[in-house]
Amino acid sequence: TIPAWIVVEALQNLPHLEQVVYSLGAIDGYSSKEIAQMLWVQELKVEAIITAARQHILHNLLQTEAYYVEKMKIYDLPDEKIR
Repeated sequence: TIPAWIVVEALQNLPHLEQVVYSLGAIDGYSSKEIAQMLWVQELKVEAIITAARQHILHNLLQTEAYYVEKMKIYDLPDEKIR
């Protein structure tokens, strides 16, 4: 399970338009069509923005995970030193 603060950080690191569009759909529950009407853009544009946001979120989550895994290696001891 991914801690909530990591997900929030990944969302906050999105470009502004992706953050707004993704939040309207994923958090507020609006459809692509409704978001398109709100922003005066085509529905396909909204879907492309959501796809880009999902890719950025995944990238951000993977980077965050890699950072913390690497950071935790500092504190790991080899098995033979534990015994």
